[in-house]
Amino acid sequence: MRRIGIRAELLGKDLRRAIRRAAELGFEAVQLDVAGEVAPDRLSRTGRDDLRKYVSSLGLRLSAWHYPARLAHDVGLRVEEHLETLTKVFRLAFETGAPIVVTALGRIPTDPAHPARAQVEELLEDLARLADHWGAVVALETGTEPGETLAELLRAVDSPALRCNYDPANLYVKGYDPLAAFEPLVDFIVHCHAWDARLDAVSETGTVVPLGSGEVPWPEIARYIREAAFQGYVIVEQLGNAAPADRSARAALQYLRRIG
Repeated sequence: MRRIGIRAELLGKDLRRAIRRAAELGFEAVQLDVAGEVAPDRLSRTGRDDLRKYVSSLGLRLSAWHYPARLAHDVGLRVEEHLETLTKVFRLAFETGAPIVVTALGRIPTDPAHPARAQVEELLEDLARLADHWGAVVALETGTEPGETLAELLRAVDSPALRCNYDPANLYVKGYDPLAAFEPLVDFIVHCHAWDARLDAVSETGTVVPLGSGEVPWPEIARYIREAAFQGYVIVEQLGNAAPADRSARAALQYLRRIG
């Protein structure tokens, strides 16, 4: 597997040190959370230029920004609550040269005739226009619905500024087949998250485990990604290990390279 990165925050609270450590471990890119010192209201234009140059000086790319929110929570739509912040996030993405903004949509009805589906489509059209104005791309995370349902929504909105972040483990722990989700979404995938999990048979919840030691079919997923000639980044998003983060991150990188 090529073009492997990591969520920088996994490597420590000191962001610059974490980014540098990602480069030292051999990753090619970092994903950053829109929070703390790099939140749009805290990071000045000079700070954005400095961040972009710092990442580049280490031989890394900034793969995406992660905006931790659910744009539509179940059928209670909240996109309007996020639009002001997202405008700032899209500008941040543009000015740091990392146009992809990964975020979660939240659960949507699987029935195309459900009245909430039309509302979701309308709101995502507004969001896509806003992202397109800033040259950004919204990558919706997979997992809260089957892959085909998300693909139907993306086809209905039909905007190059609206795509998806393929997260196989998130699909798996929510009860969906990550392999079955890949084919309908393949033309929309611009970014991937990599982590692993095991399901608890009693609670039916997922426990994060080191990549390659869980139940997510990563060798098959790697083959699908390879055969699709995917050109985006695969980002180690969770580690699931009590071992030091550096050791866990290095093991995850080696595993992804091995199966890729």
